This record gives sequence, C-alpha cells and structure tokens, in this order.
Amino acid sequence: AIRLCNTEIHVFQMYENCLKKFYSSQNVEILLYLARAHFVCGKMEETRRILIHARHIAPQDNLILFNLSYVLRHLATATLRDEKSGLEDVVSAVRNLELAQRFFTMLSKATERQKYDLNHALAEAQQCTDLLSQAQYHVARARKLDDEQRAIRMQQEKAKQELESKRKEEEDARNREAAEKQQAMLAQREVYREKAKNILIFTEEPDLPKAPKGRRKKDDEDKFSSAEMSSDPEKDGTIFTILFQSLFNRRKWGNFISVV
Repeated sequence: AIRLCNTEIHVFQMYENCLKKFYSSQNVEILLYLARAHFVCGKMEETRRILIHARHIAPQDNLILFNLSYVLRHLATATLRDEKSGLEDVVSAVRNLELAQRFFTMLSKATERQKYDLNHALAEAQQCTDLLSQAQYHVARARKLDDEQRAIRMQQEKAKQELESKRKEEEDARNREAAEKQQAMLAQREVYREKAKNILIFTEEPDLPKAPKGRRKKDDEDKFSSAEMSSDPEKDGTIFTILFQSLFNRRKWGNFISVV
C-alpha cells in the first residue's frame, strides 16, 4: 500500500504539472484522473476538492456529479461509523449524505445514455437512504458525546480555576505572613533601639569634696623642712610627736587632720 501511494505521488505531480503547463488547470479529463489517484490513496477530502473544481468547470457532466456523490457518501459513512466523531462533524456528514442521496436519485432517472451505470446510481441512492434512517441515532450519540466532553471541559476548567484560586490564596497568605513578620521585626528593632537609648543616658552624680592631697603633702614637706631647720630639740620633739599622731589618726580614721 505504501509503494502504491508513493507511485501515486509521482502521478499527482505529473497530472498537476500537466494541468498547470498545458491546460491552466481547466482540463476536466485530467482532473478526473487526478481525483481518481487521490481516491486510490484514500485522500477523500482532496478528491472532493478536485471534483468540486471539475464540477465548476463542467456542470453538465453527470460523470463528475456521480463521482462527487460517491465521494460524499464515502466521507459521510466514515464519519458516522466513527464513534468519536463530534456533533459538528456528524451533522455535516448527514448533510453530505442527504446531498449524495438526492444526486444519486436524480442520476438514476437519467433518460440519455450516460458514462455510468444507472442501476449503480440507484443502488447508491438506496444505500444513502439506509444510512439516513440511522442518522438520528448517530446525531443523538454525537450530541451525547459532545455534552459529555463539554461537561468534562467545564469540570476541568472549574478545577483549574479552583486550583488557581487556592494557589492565589496561599500566595496571599504567605505574603501576609511575611509582611507581619517584617512588621514584628521592625517593632522589635524599635524596642531594642529605645532600650539602647535609655542605657546610653547617664545621670551625673554630684562631685564630693576631696581633700587636697597635694596640699597636705606639701604641708608635710614644709613641716619636715621646718623640723630639720629647727635648732630647738624640745621643739623638734614636739613636731615629730604631732606628725606621728597625725599619721596614726589618718590610718585609723581614713582622714588627714591638718594641724595648725
């Protein structure tokens, strides 16, 4: 089958080149050959397109109409037999089937000699009628399938919206929590700053009067000097006695008593 289709591809190119080069795509006979090549490879949509083009060129040619009706019936049958076909495709197939049935009925009643078999046309018309009798079942099945798919899409969309809403709520909650933590940290930092500011404030204590140490030392030195310079022994003994008593009292009471 693949080898046949590969061969037909070369035939397609040959027919199309011939149409463009010699006939400007207006030769009905070559168009029929090209349509037949596509039909053999199972390319029904392309076959239908070519036959419609040929029908526009030669609307009086009943052979083109017969082939077009045959292709429409094949397309409609394949669509109706496919249980996964959507409602739109099934409705379109039923319309094509009605069109093919009408064409075959008309072609089967032709009085002049034709290039096709009249009995064949009548059989095709009857087959279209049989398929149309089951059209309501196929339409109902396709409508049910379409409703189920629509319900599934709505459910998926609802789940998606709920998930998105939940994600947004969680994100908002995280943002609020982060903002509250930041606010708490700022408040705690402000408390620490106030505490640190209070620690750095020192109260000044009043200065206590201090004894002039240097003065006492100088007075002592003066007294010692006076003692050394004194020539009176009795007076010198008195001075040493006074100094000794002064030193004793200082060690005992912690204060130096000046002697005048």
